[in-house]
Amino acid sequence: MTRLLILVVCLAGLGSCGQVPRPFEHRAAHESDLLVLKDRAGIVVAPLAGDLPADPMRLASAMAKRLRDLNIPATTHAVNDESRYLHGWVVRKPLAAAPDRLILEWELWDLDGRLIGGYTQRRPLEPSGGAALINAVAREAAPKIAALVQEAPVTETRIPGFPGASVFVAPLDAGPGDSARSLIPALRAELAAAGLPVSKQQGPGDLLVQGNIDLEPAPNGQEEIAIAWTVAASQDGKELGRIDQRNQIPAGSLDGPWGALAVEIARGAAAGIMKLLNQAAAP
Repeated sequence: MTRLLILVVCLAGLGSCGQVPRPFEHRAAHESDLLVLKDRAGIVVAPLAGDLPADPMRLASAMAKRLRDLNIPATTHAVNDESRYLHGWVVRKPLAAAPDRLILEWELWDLDGRLIGGYTQRRPLEPSGGAALINAVAREAAPKIAALVQEAPVTETRIPGFPGASVFVAPLDAGPGDSARSLIPALRAELAAAGLPVSKQQGPGDLLVQGNIDLEPAPNGQEEIAIAWTVAASQDGKELGRIDQRNQIPAGSLDGPWGALAVEIARGAAAGIMKLLNQAAAP
């Protein structure tokens, strides 16, 4: 998967995996224990794929329980019309002078196949494995997944230098493939997971994040993609800064679903925005 490089704020990208399959079809009503939870959508946790040194189904059950403890309806076997689907995979990397490292990728999708957000988890492999590993993974990952669907509370000091402000991420005007549909929700989720209050509508005292995607032909069957994110104060339109992401990719490779790449780009952009806001608030 192509990795975009941040020019204004330099951050290391994460490895990404193949396209995630679309969530499974609806189940019969009598199978769904989420149907009794009328107030909000739930999350269906699927067993992790890949080299997990533990029972994937037990981890799925542990993750569902942790999500329920965080007031998120969650199950491993039921869906309703508003359910989300938590899919993941794990890679085990042997290290010469330390315990093996596990890299777990979590992605949350809706039933229409739209990516809501994701979380990359890195942790050493516990020597005992089994139950200890399952509990540690679920305890660490569940709050990150919950943040993708829970509203972040707004306080007066959440954004240093901008008391009472939230962040509004504007929709993309256009872009290749499904970027306009997948990239903005992924960025909103990453900003919320980083602790910023993210608003659904732009208010007069909010900070406005706007993205723009440009594609230009490049030699040898490549094309250059440039993504620019500007951060401005809604009240007076004053620009606080800009984050640029740029790379050359095989021509046409972004014409379809962006999948995990949207999460990777959003994660880098969110880190750049956080650094920019900290710099803007510095005396």
